[in-house]
This record gives sequence, C-alpha cells and structure tokens, in this order.
Amino acid sequence: MELSAGSKIYQIETGVPESYKWNPSGRRLAVMYRLFSALLVPVAWVFLLFFLEWNVIRIGSLTIGGIFWTGVALVVLFYSVLIFLNHLFVGISRRLNPEERHDYILYCFHHGGRRSARLRTQSLLFMAQLDIRMHRPERAGEALEEIPTDKLSVEQMKLYTLLKLAGEVLSEEGTTEGTPGGESETERTVRGEGEKQSGASAEDWYIRYSGFSDKTGKFPENAAVESWMKPKAMENKQAQDEIIAAVSGISIEPEPHPFFNLFFGMMLAHSIFFPAVQSFTASGWQLRPKYSLFAGGLAGLFVLILGIGILYLLLKKRRRAGTQERGADKVRLIIVGIAWVLLVLSLSAMVFLGSWAGTSDQERVLTDAVPDPLTGIKYVYLAEEEDYGGTRYYRSPDFIFMEEWSEAIYYDTEADLSEAVGEGPNTASAVSGNSAESEVPDQETGSSSLSVFAGDSTGSGYDGGAGSDDSFFAQNAMQAVYEYLKSKGEFQNLSISYSANAKGDLYARIGSGSDAQGAEERSYELRLYDNGEKESDSGTCREIVLEKVYLAGDGETELMDFYLVNRETLEVTDEQKTEW
Repeated sequence: MELSAGSKIYQIETGVPESYKWNPSGRRLAVMYRLFSALLVPVAWVFLLFFLEWNVIRIGSLTIGGIFWTGVALVVLFYSVLIFLNHLFVGISRRLNPEERHDYILYCFHHGGRRSARLRTQSLLFMAQLDIRMHRPERAGEALEEIPTDKLSVEQMKLYTLLKLAGEVLSEEGTTEGTPGGESETERTVRGEGEKQSGASAEDWYIRYSGFSDKTGKFPENAAVESWMKPKAMENKQAQDEIIAAVSGISIEPEPHPFFNLFFGMMLAHSIFFPAVQSFTASGWQLRPKYSLFAGGLAGLFVLILGIGILYLLLKKRRRAGTQERGADKVRLIIVGIAWVLLVLSLSAMVFLGSWAGTSDQERVLTDAVPDPLTGIKYVYLAEEEDYGGTRYYRSPDFIFMEEWSEAIYYDTEADLSEAVGEGPNTASAVSGNSAESEVPDQETGSSSLSVFAGDSTGSGYDGGAGSDDSFFAQNAMQAVYEYLKSKGEFQNLSISYSANAKGDLYARIGSGSDAQGAEERSYELRLYDNGEKESDSGTCREIVLEKVYLAGDGETELMDFYLVNRETLEVTDEQKTEW
C-alpha cells in the first residue's frame, strides 16, 4: 500500500484520497457488508407492508394500537438482524490479516462513521492499533489525533494512552535505526508533523497510562510498559517486536456470538408483539387458542430472561467502569436489584397467565379452506369448547387470529342444531343428515316460519331435498351481498342470520336500527331477499333485494337496492335501483 505525504485517510470530512490503494480482500468484505445492510431496509418495509395489508386491509384483525405496537416489534426485529450482520462480519474480519482488516474497518468508517460518534471513535482506535501492529506508528498517530478523547471510556482511554506511548517509542527507534520494513523520507516527514501535534513524550503518556486502572487484566503491567522507554529497548529489534506483540494482543471489542444478539432481539420483538396482538385485536377477533398458549408461554419466559439479562449486563458494565462502592451504595444496589427481579417476575407472570385467561386449548378444526364469497380468502372453521361446557364457533384465515363466526356451527357434526336454534311453544325443529330445518317466529307476519340452514361438515353444500342446490346458491348470494355491504361501510354493526317467511322463502337479516317519525321511534330490520335468476352481461346471476322492513306494522317496507351476484364468481354488482 503506497502512502503519500499529507494523505489524511482518517479525516472523515475529506474521505480517502483517490491515490490510496485499497487492500482488495478487506474492501470486498466491507462492500458485501454494506450490500447486505442496504438490502435489509427494503426487505423490512416489504415485510411490514405485507403484514399490514393482510391484517388491516384484507381481514381487519388489528386496531390502530395493534398496528403501532406490531410496527415497533418489527423495527426491533430488523434492527437486531442488522446488529447480527454487523457482528457476523466483524467476526469474519478478525480472521483477516492486519492490512486486510485495517482496510475493512477504514471502508466501513468512511461509509458509516458519520451516523455514530461512538462507532467513529471505536473505528479510529482499532485502526491505530492495527497500524502499530503493522509497524506504522505515524499512521497510528494520525488516527489517534482524530479521536475526541472526551468520548472514550476508561478502558478505551487506557488503550489510547498505550498506543500513544508505543507510537512514540517506535518513532524514536525509527529515527535512530530506521523503521523495520524501510521507512521513506516522506513517511518521516508525516511522522514529524504528528509529533509536533501530540506535544507529549513517551514518559508523559506512560504517566497517563499508569493512572488508569485495569480491572480486566487485558493490559500490560506498568513495569513492563515502563521498560519500553529504556534506551536499550529502543535499540533492540526483539524489544520492538515485544512491544508490538503486547499492543496487538489487547482486545477491548465486545465479542458476543452473532446469534446471541439475534436471539436476544427476537425475544424482545416477540415480547412486544404478543401482548400487542392480544390486547389490540379488532371487535369480534381474538387469538387462536393454541397460538395463544404457545406464544404466551414463550413471551412470559422471554420477559423473564430479558429482565435478568438486562440486570446482569448493567452490573457487568458497572463493574467494568470501576465504580467505587461504599457500604450504603452496596445496600442501595441490592435493594434496587431485588425490586427489579420482583418486577420482572410479576410482568412475566402477567404475560404468561394472561395467555391462559379465558382460553381453552380444546380447539377443533371443523373444515379447511372455506372461501369467503366476496374476498376469496380461505378460512378454517373452528369450534372452541368453553370451560363451562358451551361451544363457540370461529373462522380463521391464519394460525394467529380467528373471528367469531356463528355459521360455523353448521359444519360441526357434533353439534345439536335443534338445541342451537332453540325449541319453544312456537318453535319445532327437525334435523336430517347434515342439514337442519327449524321453525322460528317471523317478526314481519307474527306467524311461525321455516329457517333453512345449509352446509355439511365438509362444506360440500346443502342437503335439504328438492331444490336444495338452488337454496344453497341463494344463501351464498346473500352472504356475498352482505360482505359487499360490509366492505362499503354504508351501514353500521352488520351481522347476518338466516330465516324464512310463512311461504318458506329464505331471507337474511343483516342489521337493525330505529328512526324517528314525529315523537315515536320506529324499529326496523335490513333484510336480503332472493329474487331468482337473471341474465346479465356477465352471465347468469342471482338478483338479491335489500329491503328495510319496519317491525310491528310501524311502517311500509322500503326497497333499498338491488344486487346481481354472478353464479360462478360470486361477484356483486350494484344495480342502483329502488323499484321493481
């Protein structure tokens, strides 16, 4: 590597001169690290947008709070992946020779040092150490001159003074004997400028070095360092090599395993994500029982591990800082430590027990891959056995969330449908095969009506005798219109249930409300009726009528709208008419 006079490679404001000849291996590794780091950002955005598109736009399972905390968890996760990459490449760089590693750090320094003063300081310190190792004290001096010493820790400051001392000793030897490896006149000029800037001798740096304590045992003894300054040591090639070896053997870099950082970040991200999706689900949604039990147990365990790990790291950092502790300080530290452990145990227990509260692990899958008629999303229909003996029904688009869905009962071969619809003086029920027919009072006429429930345990269709295929498609068409209206948001608090009038015609109740007529309130229901098949440009369709039916004879039925539902695709078209 060629060095020229006045070429300041460690000044981040000016960058590396074009004349500087990079080591190919070191630069190649640094470019690879920057490439992987740069790719991580768009990958994180794509992952976040995909998650939000699925859970907010398509299935609507999360509220604003859930979206926010899920975003925080994803940021933590991808930041931990970024740290993992950094430690992985740093570990790889340790296996390079000094010149290769020097240029790896130099490249990263100029392309990432502006973002972090701590990273900039560490990089300069490590490059100065490598320069000493390669017997380039002048270059080491240039790197050390760029370091703001007020940003250094006690351990870094001790290494800084040792490098300054070693640089002065090696420079003195180079002046009298010639630097090993052949020092040029140009290099001596640069060295001389560095000496004028430093303004301190080797003895001065030794005094400063001995003033910093060494509780880790990484640094040479004061007596050994003092011997470096003796005239015989400066003239002895073997002594010079011993100085370089002593400086090279010091490592103050944190050396955690890359996967430890990744695992730590994943634990923290999960500990944020699980309480968020548990607490901020949209109305009608909740976590699947098996996921809640498993993820809640992990989150509780992770909170405990993280809490104890944070306490350990803080105590370790305090011990490395060499803080002098009196008796009162030790008592205070013990009290704070006990309080922290109790807090962590409480949080862990809350998360762990919260995942069990009101959740049963008796989740039964009724049928797979039931497509939604409007969105096409495939749902798994589920039954959850309650502790008191009842059963609740849900549908789930993934392994995390499920939505309460009463229609799933008609896919449950173990359900007593006659009991589900209820039996009373005006209600009679009959169950035949996988279908159920029940009489329920019709609120419009006051007479009993026949309610037809279609579907079997495999979702293969309605099994109700003659005309059952037609009735099944009519019900699917009503379901499609219901989902269409729900997505449009024109009506609030929609839910669907099926019944039939005195003539046996199937209809769906999708909502209710009241409006004022003078001083009186009139209650009404929104209903969907089947108006038979109709040909359109898109093919054979089913026409569904939306009516506003006033209860107890409070008003005349109003035609709200007409919709065409394609028989093949279940696509809904608004006819935008209010008359027959």
